Amino acid sequence: MPVFHFFIPLKNREYLNINFVNSAILGWALAGHRRTELCLAALQMAYWRRKPDKGLIYHSDRGSQYTSSEYGQHLSVMGMRASHSDKGSAGIMPLLSASSAL
Repeated sequence: MPVFHFFIPLKNREYLNINFVNSAILGWALAGHRRTELCLAALQMAYWRRKPDKGLIYHSDRGSQYTSSEYGQHLSVMGMRASHSDKGSAGIMPLLSASSAL
């Protein structure tokens, strides 16, 4: 079962990064930037709350945060497999629209 993520830009120049599966929020993190550390904080929260079996697919866009070697190492240690949207693809935009009530 894939895990998805997205950023929500907030008015105070902060970003909320959310990881979810089956419409349930598993992990989140808040920061004034969109660097890898923000994404890793949300990923780690989701991992420890769910404790998934090895082989879980983590789907993301091709942003530098998610394609960095640091992020890849964390996924590997957690036993997850990375999946990325096709280049130029909207990826999870339909999910963003459906999640606008957050």
